[in-house]
Amino acid sequence: MFACTFVANTASLVLPISNLTNLLVYTRLHLGFAAFAARMVLPAIVAVVVNLVVFLWPFRDRLPARFEALEPPGLGKIDGWFIPASVVLALTLLGVLALGLAQLPLAWAALTGGVVLLGIGLLRGRVRLGEVAREVSWSLFEFVKRTSARR
Repeated sequence: MFACTFVANTASLVLPISNLTNLLVYTRLHLGFAAFAARMVLPAIVAVVVNLVVFLWPFRDRLPARFEALEPPGLGKIDGWFIPASVVLALTLLGVLALGLAQLPLAWAALTGGVVLLGIGLLRGRVRLGEVAREVSWSLFEFVKRTSARR
């Protein structure tokens, strides 16, 4: 699990929308979405390979050569939240990619997706507005705004 977390985070280097650091660098460099991704492909591949080596070497004695094939567990009952949330997240990702390729601000797709998910969550009773408002890291928005404004 530890290795998966590192590899997933490292592999996220390729897209400007993958993490906060990429968003800040992307904003500062004034590169297009595709240009940023093109420049980051090789560093992302190298970083993933380094992660792979770093984790495979120390754990080589603990990793089996083969895994026994298990019957995948059924999804069971999918509640009324899973499908709409999945659709909204997929559409949000497509929106962010489309805006990025069109060199438009990515925040609008992300904000729209978040608002729609919040609306669905509120309507379905999955979340309460007060709880959501308390859990949001509002200072992060100010940090991103100030950092982006320093161009």
